[in-house]
Amino acid sequence: PVSGMKAVVLLAVVAVVCAVPVAIDFAQVGPTFDGIGGLSGGGGTSRLLYDYPEDVRGDVLDALFLPSGGAAVHILKVEIGGDTQSTEATEASHMHTRDDLNYHRGYEWWLMTEAKKRNPDVKLYGLSWGVPGWIGGGNYFSQDNIDYHIKWLDGAKNVYNLTIDYLGLWNERQYDADWTIALRKALDGAGYGAVQIVAADDGGWGICDSLTANPDFAAAVSIIGSHYPITNPGDKPAPASCHALGKPLWTSEGWNLGHVADWAGAANLAWTMNTNYVTSNMTAMVIWTVIFSWYYILPFSRPDGSIGGAGHGLMYATEPWSGHYSFQPTLYVVAQTTQFSYPGCHYLQPGGTGSAGYVPSTKASIVVFLCTQRTPAHISIVIETTQEHAATLATISLDNLPAAVGTPALVYPWMTNASLGLSPMAPISVVNNAFSILLQPGAVYTVTTSTGQHGPTPKYPNPPSAHLPLPYHDDFEAYVDQATVKYFTDQGGSFNAAPNPDDPTQMVYQQVVTLHPIQWDTNPDPYTLMGDVTGFVDYTTAIDVLPVAPTPGPSHALQAISTPCQGATKWVWNPSSGQITMRDSPTSCLGVYGSVPSYPGNPYAVIAACSDSVPNQWTYESAKRAFHPVSRAQSCLDILGDSSAPNATVFAYPCNYNDNEQWVYDSASSHLVSQLGTCLSVGSPIDFGSQIYTQICSRVATFQRNGSPPLGYCLKLYSNNTWVVSAGTSPLQSGQISGAQPSWHRLELAVKGRTLTGLIDGDQVFEQANLGYSSNGMVAVGSGWHVAYYDNFTITAL
Repeated sequence: PVSGMKAVVLLAVVAVVCAVPVAIDFAQVGPTFDGIGGLSGGGGTSRLLYDYPEDVRGDVLDALFLPSGGAAVHILKVEIGGDTQSTEATEASHMHTRDDLNYHRGYEWWLMTEAKKRNPDVKLYGLSWGVPGWIGGGNYFSQDNIDYHIKWLDGAKNVYNLTIDYLGLWNERQYDADWTIALRKALDGAGYGAVQIVAADDGGWGICDSLTANPDFAAAVSIIGSHYPITNPGDKPAPASCHALGKPLWTSEGWNLGHVADWAGAANLAWTMNTNYVTSNMTAMVIWTVIFSWYYILPFSRPDGSIGGAGHGLMYATEPWSGHYSFQPTLYVVAQTTQFSYPGCHYLQPGGTGSAGYVPSTKASIVVFLCTQRTPAHISIVIETTQEHAATLATISLDNLPAAVGTPALVYPWMTNASLGLSPMAPISVVNNAFSILLQPGAVYTVTTSTGQHGPTPKYPNPPSAHLPLPYHDDFEAYVDQATVKYFTDQGGSFNAAPNPDDPTQMVYQQVVTLHPIQWDTNPDPYTLMGDVTGFVDYTTAIDVLPVAPTPGPSHALQAISTPCQGATKWVWNPSSGQITMRDSPTSCLGVYGSVPSYPGNPYAVIAACSDSVPNQWTYESAKRAFHPVSRAQSCLDILGDSSAPNATVFAYPCNYNDNEQWVYDSASSHLVSQLGTCLSVGSPIDFGSQIYTQICSRVATFQRNGSPPLGYCLKLYSNNTWVVSAGTSPLQSGQISGAQPSWHRLELAVKGRTLTGLIDGDQVFEQANLGYSSNGMVAVGSGWHVAYYDNFTITAL
């Protein structure tokens, strides 16, 4: 209550002997404030919110986006879905293939629309983490990708009536000046001249030197955005070379990843928001994430990886089945800035606020906003004392106040600390343009001449936390084509509702990605997770499955291997056609196909008929001695693992230009010779039927990045009728079923205590006791890199 807060302040003043003077000079107007934002993506960070009951979901959205009453974020940055793993999930692309275009996949369109409903002034910002593999033959910096991004902007404008304000290049990856210049020209030509390019959306400020050296590049970029430039005391400010460019500097993704949304994380966030401006004149910050709404086993739920807790966001919503959610301290510290300012306000220069942006003789930072673009004009002063250990009585003078603000009789202080969230204090009288306020340590204060702010005000009761109730069943009939299916969050590939291929009047679940994407994080084979990691213990889960082999494509091909050069295969390299053919079998070409199990999505180098559908064109980068498959221009012909091993696998892998990837064609011997002194040869056949499969998994309780498969008990059925059951990455049993493929089958796993039982089409195929891999966890379904269908999904408690 205000009266209680006033009493605390008055009692504390008794112990303070001297007041610290803080002079604020409103004649020292600084740059325009661009806003505080939140990020949805990188990846699937808002996924579970989409499935919440409509009433409480509306309350959560209000708390995030209404201009007053919660976080009131000014900028919403979203991932442009690219069918690639981007930390916690993959997000669906609007163009799975060159001939595909659909603007009704995923949930980012929905989230942007809901944000704009609540605040028409919110700014929208799109950024890709990766893109589908068809783009540019594997080359991100291609005309295909410029067209792809413009198609995304078209969908925002024409389907959802959304104006995208900012567009990034490629999240935390290399940038290309010529491509950026071409993108700028294409945006202007397509009617998107107002869309501002943010670059490089990466750590550090190295792009500033590139912009300085290339005026055309500098002209194409509107905003310089860095990721996590300031996260802890002692971090270096932005360099002078960036300021000299005269462009806004942003933290385009930020907030220390070692924190979650408890008070320690909130204090760090409050310190970061102020320090960004005080030390580096950064004018915007986008916080990763706007909401923690992903499953607890996925990254950044807690720094130590444990289950439960606050997560990395402004609030959390992780139980769509119960509807339970929670406001977090991070929401309140953000509100201490966002509810008292708006993009278009002006900062005061740090030199005009106290001692260069600090309360004199303290570490308490001050940021001052002068807001005259809306009526009535107002001022807001944000002070954070998170690095302080003692109270300070500050006497703040308001010098050279502009006429639009006038001379206030009162100012209105607000405070957030470890026990209070966005709480009003008693108004303070202004005498001779000055007032005094007691600043307790470990808090955030806002002193303002504006009114109308408040904390979140939900319309509906917040449901209690609960486990997902069993039994659970989904026949997918409630969804329209391309819809996101409830509770599933994709970890590789892309899954959605679709018509049944056998009866288009009925609906099924479908995995659609057949070509490995231009990735951000390493992708596993396609799979999707759902469920209650602590509530699912002893249960049976089952699903109908139908794998569809890639077409066109061979069922078998010869593997390329690295061998001693004596007796190695002889080749003919034709730079004009781009083909590498066997000298003694001119109709056989070196190509790339399939997926290496230890490096999912990265294809084998294979030898197949030149007339086959296997991609078989190559370019040679002589300066780096690298052969690139035209279909995957950023990959190199590479030797897998221990390159000195006999008959080592050769495959295509994103280029590192190390010794394993350097080759020379010796026309005299007709050998392809590696830097390691080995030669390319023809090995044994590969059965690609062993890469066409569907699977179901139970008790998935942990998650690993870098392409790891589901870490639970999994039953996998291949198109060659082989089944394999595994615990994590360790096979337990295998066998065969009879019957023609492809056809529908029902996979079922039952786990009770330490015993696992598997059934296919109702027949038990294995049982194994005394297992200790996992005692609880979620369900996953998955496939290889091909189309697969699923139906009649059930989970039943045992």
